[in-house]
Amino acid sequence: MRSSNQLAVVAIAVSVIAVPLCALSQSAADAMAAWGMARLDSNSLTTTPARSNVNDYFGTVSYSSASWWPKHALAVGGTHIETAGGGSWWVYDRVHHIAAASEEGDVTGDAILYSGPPPEKLPERDLSHVVSRFGLFLGIPEDRAERILGVSIRAVKQVSPDESILSVREYCLNRSVCADHVTDIFFRNGRAMFIRFGDLGP
Repeated sequence: MRSSNQLAVVAIAVSVIAVPLCALSQSAADAMAAWGMARLDSNSLTTTPARSNVNDYFGTVSYSSASWWPKHALAVGGTHIETAGGGSWWVYDRVHHIAAASEEGDVTGDAILYSGPPPEKLPERDLSHVVSRFGLFLGIPEDRAERILGVSIRAVKQVSPDESILSVREYCLNRSVCADHVTDIFFRNGRAMFIRFGDLGP
């Protein structure tokens, strides 16, 4: 599935907080890029987003705040991977099999998802207790996510017998001062396997 929201971003290299892949061989770097792209693309959504007034995010600072990057990014201190649009920063929880990514640029935001291990070691982080500002977390049931985001039960779209998606957008009325905010959630057997928040550039 591919996203109509185009949540690929132009990343800014901040060597102080990111671990680059320059020490890896080209083949290892390519493998990491493929791994990162697969995690973002395979969980991207193709559906008309439902309208919402909820601007949710991980951490304590919204993505529109100038102080969000890099201090408050979910994957701060992570490894930079050359995913589409410039890249993203990643950390991994090997105990709970959870990956997290932060994107900054034309689109700014975070993603968290259940995932198998990357082909190369990433900075490790306990991601098992990550909860968004309004209470979204991996494993949350569909109906609870709908209530948090203030959308109807028809907003969740079934894409296979055991998979469904929820895409929500908070629309900005003045693009000179704000951006549309997107929430994408991928469910398997009624539980969230992937959550992504992002502010789209003006």
